[in-house]
Amino acid sequence: ATLGTAKPRPCWQGEGCGEGTCNEDLGRCDCPPFKKGPKCAKPLFPACVDQWGLKPPVAICGIHSQPAFPASCACVEQCHEMGLDARQECVVEPKPGQSMAAAAKEAKQLMPWMPMVANETWLQRTKADAQQSWVDGLCSGRGIFSVQLPYDFYPKDKDCVPTDRRYKLEECYNQRLPRCRCFPGFSGPQCETRMDESRGLHKCLNECSGRGACQHNFCKCQPGSWGDDCSLGKDSKVAVPAAAVRPLIYVYDMPPRFTSWLAAFRKGDWSRDHWYGVDVIMHKMLLKSRHRTLDPAQADFFFIPLHLSLGYYSHRYYFKHFTQPAHKPLRDAIAYVKKTWPQHWERHGGRDHMMVMTQDQGNRYVRVQVPESAPLMMIHHWGAPPDKALVDGMPQGDHIKGQ
Repeated sequence: ATLGTAKPRPCWQGEGCGEGTCNEDLGRCDCPPFKKGPKCAKPLFPACVDQWGLKPPVAICGIHSQPAFPASCACVEQCHEMGLDARQECVVEPKPGQSMAAAAKEAKQLMPWMPMVANETWLQRTKADAQQSWVDGLCSGRGIFSVQLPYDFYPKDKDCVPTDRRYKLEECYNQRLPRCRCFPGFSGPQCETRMDESRGLHKCLNECSGRGACQHNFCKCQPGSWGDDCSLGKDSKVAVPAAAVRPLIYVYDMPPRFTSWLAAFRKGDWSRDHWYGVDVIMHKMLLKSRHRTLDPAQADFFFIPLHLSLGYYSHRYYFKHFTQPAHKPLRDAIAYVKKTWPQHWERHGGRDHMMVMTQDQGNRYVRVQVPESAPLMMIHHWGAPPDKALVDGMPQGDHIKGQ
């Protein structure tokens, strides 16, 4: 067992976690993507699994796919509350008796950065296309046969020229044609392919250490094992302090919404060599490293896993600046550590805690926009002095000698 507790703590008053994994150190159920509750049987985002009269099998949170399935703003707002934004726009759907203008205003107050489609004609067309697709059996019953964007969002004819950098000519015209807009987790012309069943790709951290099954990029661990890669628990095979090498690093076992959920229902491309994926790669390596210790009292440093790089393209965690959607998971991760393991954080006020930040400017914007991250050591995948790295003529480097 790990060295964090004297004896195992049951999950859900001994009822277990059903489809999930019980972390017996904390008595916490780690559920598969977007599930919650006893036995991990309830949808975490109800607004996402009941859209347009259809029942998508999984929420769109954290999933990037093209052509895009139209997501309601209510769904996207629920995703944002868990730090799992995954959309470039959302469709406003008024509540009963609410006007479109009032619904749009309410949604904008909740998500001021989010492009929104507040158009009654487009809303009704989306619902009609969804029902017709279901009746006609289009898209394998896993999507909507529809155009992708409302008319106001279409590229104009003058933009659809070979020399225009904003649009690829083929994409420019394809947006105007009806196609299958697949449910999250499915792809192909008829939504016939499950995105998480691509062969030859290692989609779970360390292949679940041989102590669990990889399901939707989430490790469903065997009873008595837990952790992101099932390496914790009885008969753990990870390095123990007596065999470890200084510096000793304690790797926090964070809830999967900070790690594996960000890769859920994806093709597995994130698991290969990815320039911005050092946060995932370092987490994977530390879990098997001889520097890892299971005894926090012996740790020189504490590592907080947070797979933000998986959201750079799909969640708008942009490189040039640290966007509002990215604030949420970072703030939540820090708050979770401070609440769950206060004794470790308070030992040195968080100054012995580290996290990977792989956006191009490292933590340049992070420190200002998320001040609670100030004590953390941020590991960057490269560094440059402020006057040596320019983007749009502005200094972007974050590496300051001696700091």
